[in-house]
Amino acid sequence: MPSPVKHPALAAVGLAVVALLCVQLLRGAVTLETAAQRALLTVVVLAVIDRIAIPIGRMLLGPARPEETDPSPADNADDEDRRVS
Repeated sequence: MPSPVKHPALAAVGLAVVALLCVQLLRGAVTLETAAQRALLTVVVLAVIDRIAIPIGRMLLGPARPEETDPSPADNADDEDRRVS
């Protein structure tokens, strides 16, 4: 069974929302049906963010680190010749 979200931060947000819903249920602020609808909406929104928004954001931002080019040995030799003793 596939997981609704793959990123731990989104899972933590979902857990926090469900915890708030539990507190509201215990206090009688919301009905069971309302809490269920809000929990379902939370899961759907987090899944859409996880599957669509995060990959698009990563593509727009590009690679996290620019690739470092290794200097060729010829470049190192030129630097050594230019040193002042």
